[in-house]
Amino acid sequence: MTAQPPRPLMSSASPGPGFARLLHAPDSPLTEVIAVAHKIAVFDIPVLLTGESGTGKELLARAIHDASPRAGGAFVVENCGALPDPLLESELFGCRKGAFTGAHEDRIGLFEQANGGTIFLDEIGETSPAFQVKLLRVLQEGEIRPLGASVTRKVNVRVLTATNRDLEEEVRDRRFRRDLYYRLAGFPIHLPALRHRPGDLPLLAEAFARHASSALNKPVAGLTPEALARLARHDWPGNVRELYNEIQRMVALAESPWLDPSLFSPTLALAGDPDPTPVVGTTGTLRTRVERFEAEIIDEALERHNGNISRVARDLGLSRVGLRGKMLRYGLAGGREEEGEGWGGQAPPDPSDLQKR
Repeated sequence: MTAQPPRPLMSSASPGPGFARLLHAPDSPLTEVIAVAHKIAVFDIPVLLTGESGTGKELLARAIHDASPRAGGAFVVENCGALPDPLLESELFGCRKGAFTGAHEDRIGLFEQANGGTIFLDEIGETSPAFQVKLLRVLQEGEIRPLGASVTRKVNVRVLTATNRDLEEEVRDRRFRRDLYYRLAGFPIHLPALRHRPGDLPLLAEAFARHASSALNKPVAGLTPEALARLARHDWPGNVRELYNEIQRMVALAESPWLDPSLFSPTLALAGDPDPTPVVGTTGTLRTRVERFEAEIIDEALERHNGNISRVARDLGLSRVGLRGKMLRYGLAGGREEEGEGWGGQAPPDPSDLQKR
């Protein structure tokens, strides 16, 4: 069995023990995500978590449950993209004996198991239109009917969902029901991709190295500066999960205390930057080099979105004010607001104040 990514990770500004598992730097885009999630955790409303695979949506969902009044109840998870409709219905709503081939006994579904607690439906965007109709009824009526049963059963469950799809686009293309979308998206929260969290990567890499070292019973001192710089240049399409797998591999193969680029997987080794000069530079403190990298990411996003501040902020998982602050800090000019947006009638923050954040 392979070691699993560590759960108890640090965050000095974390609002609660569940959220402390989400490791991040103080100026990370994840800081604002966690602050918002903590505020809404206490309210019994549905939350839709969006973001690429491997960004930590289930971990955030569990933290929301742990910070809610339902924390004493069950937290039940189901991947909706892993099962065909009949089996998914049976898993969620339960079934009576003989309801389908293989149903040899009555079975309680996950909604009933989560009664009084929270159910987390991952990959909700993968569900079929037929299943969406049945799920909508459960959310509207607060009751389920097991397969093969003639009577319904009341359930009291908070529903959290997640997807790596753009559900608004799915709604426009009629692949996802509009009424179900608005039922699920009581409060949408987007988790930024790892490539948009450059300041978090060194913290995550070192934490994962310590965890893998303990799990594999193989002492390591840490990662070399060259290894960290090379990791920072990778796009990480698999996000935090991919990073953990890479670090675990490095620890397993290491023959010296320090993890260096010679231990990279073929995929990472072949995906090097054609420019031999590291993006973050070869001099300066780790913070300075990470800030250079962050400035380059923001500058590239501004160019890609023709300076549209709202789109850049959405793409990078930042607020418009947070993005403007970083642009001032790094001396990045340009950028335009969409009509009716901006600093909300207030003066922009003083750049000297931003250095204190």
